[in-house]
Amino acid sequence: MKAPARDTTGKAFINFVDATGMKAGLLTVAPVQRRAPGAAEFEELRAHILDASPSSARIDTARAHVADRRRALTGEAEKLRSREPASPEGYRERAGAPIKSGESKTGYLTSILPLMLGCRPQK
Repeated sequence: MKAPARDTTGKAFINFVDATGMKAGLLTVAPVQRRAPGAAEFEELRAHILDASPSSARIDTARAHVADRRRALTGEAEKLRSREPASPEGYRERAGAPIKSGESKTGYLTSILPLMLGCRPQK
């Protein structure tokens, strides 16, 4: 007679193989009580977890931070725009021309990259 795969909730017939051969057994799992919190309790728990997390911020704080970063990046880009050559020929430099430490040939990438990464330039 073949044993059924499952008997009732929380019980199952299992087969496994160990060093001595095939074994059969009845696996019993304790019943689990599910409990969904109410909306108010869930919101309180959610707020507690997010407030404790160093990786989260309230939406108004996050929006203000994004706006500040956008203003800083836009301001930095405007400063660099005036340093751009007027024509493509202005970008050309002789081969092997030395590059100042901490700058790319246009100065853009190394100037804007720290701001993109959230760093403030050292003065």
